[in-house]
Amino acid sequence: MTDHLHERFQHLQVSRDGDWGDVLTRAGRRRGRRRWVLAAAVMAIVALAAPTALALRSSVVDFFESEPAPKPVVLDFAQLDIGAPPGMETEVVAGQARKILERKGYDGRVFTLYAAPSKKGGFCSFLKGGGGGGCLPAYSVPISPELAIGTIGPDGVIRGGPVLVDGWVGLPDAESIELRYEDDQVDRQEITWVSRPIEAGFFLFDVEPAHWRDAHQPQELVVLGADGKALRTEPIRFRTGRLLPTIAGAPAQAILSDSRQVTSIRAHAGRLEAALWAGPTADGRTCYWLRAGGQNYAGRCLEKDPYRPFGLVRSQAGRIALLWGGALPQDIAAIQLRYEDGKHDLIRPAGGTVLWEIRPEHLVRGHRPDRIVARDSAGRAVGRQTLPTKMGRTPGSSARP
Repeated sequence: MTDHLHERFQHLQVSRDGDWGDVLTRAGRRRGRRRWVLAAAVMAIVALAAPTALALRSSVVDFFESEPAPKPVVLDFAQLDIGAPPGMETEVVAGQARKILERKGYDGRVFTLYAAPSKKGGFCSFLKGGGGGGCLPAYSVPISPELAIGTIGPDGVIRGGPVLVDGWVGLPDAESIELRYEDDQVDRQEITWVSRPIEAGFFLFDVEPAHWRDAHQPQELVVLGADGKALRTEPIRFRTGRLLPTIAGAPAQAILSDSRQVTSIRAHAGRLEAALWAGPTADGRTCYWLRAGGQNYAGRCLEKDPYRPFGLVRSQAGRIALLWGGALPQDIAAIQLRYEDGKHDLIRPAGGTVLWEIRPEHLVRGHRPDRIVARDSAGRAVGRQTLPTKMGRTPGSSARP
């Protein structure tokens, strides 16, 4: 995988698709960019039109009457397209973000769901308190479930929550949804429907620890109509023990049973735990990969060449941007990350690796990171790398100044 592709790594959801198809569902589809004036006019017309699919419902959340999202959440939406590949921007209208539902989990934790329309059609959502965010395209999707797991150990055992099964329903006759478990227990809740421009139903299950274990885990979602009949059944692939050896992001060559966590940080004001993992291969090489929010991201396996060229990877998924890499050449003692505005950060490698969050204030034009300088213990520059500040530009690097 090239540095450019590493830089565009995408988030893996434990769902039906572990590839760009899932990411495109969560981050918008390739469609032509509309002019904002036209999109605003269409949005105004949509707001005035009668929502025919929901017209007969008595319990529909009126989107424009809902509580506006707080400024930090609006900022989260606004940053969704930073670093997105050209043509794959969500074009979310962050300023129109609204609170959709608030739910208390089994342990008292509060989950709040926000949504904002897209200029492409469709919408994006963000779940505060756990899980993450995603986008749904303009065309109807019968059901789009997501599974978010707080922390999974290298053995596939869930170490911590929350464990959430949430998502969207586009079936107009849907009234409620059931989460059915392997032990025949069932959780049921009413679907929260939202008017145009969202026009979708939402659900959220906080899975208790008793259902984290084998033979007790979630098995399927069943969407029910007003008469209680099943409209759609969607299996849940929950078995982390079986999924972990082939999970996308962790290199297939890595022996996961012998892997270890090298370093970790709390990213984006403590909202997300990110960790760099290392594992051996059968032929004696070492693989490194990024793990954040309980999910694995793209990684790489080093060749046996004793000379390691210097180069770090900048990875971004929505609101989180990380700089990472390993293993570094042995003579690198510090990394200087420089920004367009003249500021810089000094990073100390841990275990021959780097894991650093690029803060949100450095993700806007004119303040983005543009250069990396690697220094040895004497402070001499022993490696340089340029970083793109505009989409579509491929970064370059050199092993020596």
